[in-house]
Amino acid sequence: MTNRASHLTLTVAPDGDDRGRGPLATLRGARDAIRAARAAGARGPVTVLIRGGWYFLDEPFVLEPRDSGTPDAPVVYRAAPGEQPIFSGGVRLSGFRETTIHGQPGWVTDAPAGWEFTQLFVNGQRMRRTRLPRAGFYRIAESVGEPSKTELDWASRVRQFRCRPGEFDAGWHRLQDVAVVVLNRWFESHARVAAFDPRTHLVTLDTHLLSGDRDSDGRLVRYWIENVFEALTEPGQFYFDRAAGQLWYRPRFGDRLATAQVIAPRLTTLVELAGDPWGEPVHHIRFEQLEFRHTDYRYPVGEPGGVQAAFTLPGAITLRGATDCVFENCTVAQVAQYG
Repeated sequence: MTNRASHLTLTVAPDGDDRGRGPLATLRGARDAIRAARAAGARGPVTVLIRGGWYFLDEPFVLEPRDSGTPDAPVVYRAAPGEQPIFSGGVRLSGFRETTIHGQPGWVTDAPAGWEFTQLFVNGQRMRRTRLPRAGFYRIAESVGEPSKTELDWASRVRQFRCRPGEFDAGWHRLQDVAVVVLNRWFESHARVAAFDPRTHLVTLDTHLLSGDRDSDGRLVRYWIENVFEALTEPGQFYFDRAAGQLWYRPRFGDRLATAQVIAPRLTTLVELAGDPWGEPVHHIRFEQLEFRHTDYRYPVGEPGGVQAAFTLPGAITLRGATDCVFENCTVAQVAQYG
């Protein structure tokens, strides 16, 4: 830490220490050091130089109005020259064991029971959750709900439909963790399977479909199915058994058990500027040349999605009550919602 001509400079490094012995270890540690310096009377500009490497966040990095800069003394979080810091909202998974999945080579590892994720990244690439059909779509075979009263019946509470033979299987592993994505007009509904009757081909979902089960042309809507263990047959696919806390993965050619970097997202938001939209904002903060990766998002139970622009989805970076704040030459990648 240096303070020359009232310009405070801090350094953050992957091997740092937030107790103040050399470089700091986290953005949170830098923020708290800035707060302490200001409490001691510092008022000049602040630069936080961040060394290259991986930083795995265990909670969002939150800045409040008291963390603001001024026009003449901004607070800048910047990559060290020529280096690339990467801030991840995920967890690097390890302990994989070789196994056999439906007669083919596979990997399996344990994760905390009850933790749930829908995204997986192996060696920097997004892998595919199991999907049926593997290409294209199914289409609802028969409606069992009341007909919509208007073309856009947002109040529709359709939770059941009949499928065609062979599309669902009552014997699927953990049937109630199987997800269904239904396409209707310009939006989509997300639900889980609550029950399936193989005699009548009746599918019951755990929430209703947005605007019913008919599209704008009057046809029954399209859908696909995700997170079916029995569909884990192709390299690059994964299945997460939430109840057992186990991740199953079909490795691709070139994946190596001993060296693969496997990351599953844990956070929804990575950075939050939390000001008061009707009061004091967060202001004059800059982020420069930083990379942000790995978030996941799941709609709350009973909420199938948003009908217009998915406006209920949060961002991986969220600014509320913020002004004169800048993200310059930063990258947001490998997230499950808005950047």
